[in-house]
Amino acid sequence: MSSLPAELLVWSRWTLAGVMVVAGLGKLADREGFVQAAINYQILPHGLARAFAQLIPWSELASALLILSGRWVALGALLSGLLLLGFSAAIGINIVRGRPVNCGCLGKLTRDKIGWPLLLRNTFLIGLVILVITSHDERPSVSINEWFAMSTLIVSAVAGLTLFGPGLDFLRQAFLSQSHTE
Repeated sequence: MSSLPAELLVWSRWTLAGVMVVAGLGKLADREGFVQAAINYQILPHGLARAFAQLIPWSELASALLILSGRWVALGALLSGLLLLGFSAAIGINIVRGRPVNCGCLGKLTRDKIGWPLLLRNTFLIGLVILVITSHDERPSVSINEWFAMSTLIVSAVAGLTLFGPGLDFLRQAFLSQSHTE
């Protein structure tokens, strides 16, 4: 049995799953923007980058559901880990090349450029992956309250991205145009 507190194990699972949900939904809200971000990394040929960009958000959402399932936790964490390793490799290659491309990490939610802080964040998330995989047999069961809370979070995120995504674009454009006029 693990000497880690049960709360830390639950927090690790929910955090990893939450990051994957937000990332997947963010990319789905801006499919063409994410496709272009994936192409801009210049790691894969154009057509293959486009295909991968179509699959990645669904893979992120699938990994979150597997983690939250309680039954396929390790599989979901492994999928999350593989995605994070792939993202980190692409980021690292472009840092070394000196190409500060748009991350594409959260779709419309952010337009951050890649850099070392992003690799540090991914390293932290990979640490969560390792923690979840190595302790999944010892994880506390997910209560109905936790399922309800996560379901509410997912529905709220989808609704927010659907309803407010265009509004966020408008505010971003208004702010950018205002900062250029000053």
